[in-house]
Amino acid sequence: MSKSLRSFRMAFSILEHLVIHPTDTAYGIEKQVKIDRPTIRAALKILVSANLISVASKRKLPTGLERREYKVTPQGIVALLQADPDHIRLTKEYVRDLAAKQTAFLPFIFGKWNYFRERGVEDIAFEALLLSVKGSQSEVERLSIATTGKKPEHSRLTEECVHRHDIYEFMLCRAWNYAGFSEAAWRRWLMTIRGDPKLLRMAEQEFRRLRVEAVEDAWSVDALLESLHAPEDEITEEPLDWPGGEFFSFRAGGGDESNVAEKQLDKRAKYLRAKALDEGRDPPSRQELIVQLLSEVAQETKRLDKKRKRRH
Repeated sequence: MSKSLRSFRMAFSILEHLVIHPTDTAYGIEKQVKIDRPTIRAALKILVSANLISVASKRKLPTGLERREYKVTPQGIVALLQADPDHIRLTKEYVRDLAAKQTAFLPFIFGKWNYFRERGVEDIAFEALLLSVKGSQSEVERLSIATTGKKPEHSRLTEECVHRHDIYEFMLCRAWNYAGFSEAAWRRWLMTIRGDPKLLRMAEQEFRRLRVEAVEDAWSVDALLESLHAPEDEITEEPLDWPGGEFFSFRAGGGDESNVAEKQLDKRAKYLRAKALDEGRDPPSRQELIVQLLSEVAQETKRLDKKRKRRH
């Protein structure tokens, strides 16, 4: 087994330990997961690089060495849930402990785990949780990149709030309509959501976010429909451009860079909408996002102008 593959596999063992033991040192991890010290340190370095764990505290010892305690990040929890069963096989009992220790990440799922048990739907919650992370940005892929010695690029789609609401969206809005569940199972899950006022309210907020995105999709469909009947000289080259996109296409220089600009806006939109839900606000529309981004561009231009003037 190659060194990088060994570190990759060991990383999941460390994540599995830290999720249940919120903070621990390299020495403490070594005792629990039975891995040699050099491999532990190499894996910890990779996990920090991938932002799957972070340093919770550090202090100098009388010997001059530094004692560091590590903790798992929300991204690390997602990576563990996304892991291939060949690397780690999660059980319902383990996830029950995970929910008790990591409630802050998913208060409306982990914080409701005992409620799910009382309602007799823990099996459904367990299966839905593992399904919910499949559509999120892959943290396992970021870990794989880190094992090669490269620093994974930052993405808005790996922000804590985005992962949180990806999971909420599936579990509270889609799981009870998921074809993989029997009718009896999804009906029980739906009634479980309806039976808790806080879960019901969060499900409503997630549906509002989905409705905003559906409106944007409908705008694109309308644009294509118009192209079916528009005079030939009026057909645009990119009928799916979103309103306001020409500003960002202009700044990006057009062509492939315009597509990059649009994708960046999509990522930014997803992040800002998830953040809005975390803060108890309605998810912003595309037009509201564009206004906000234009304001940010103007502020950044003003800041750079001031910096340039100070240099002269």
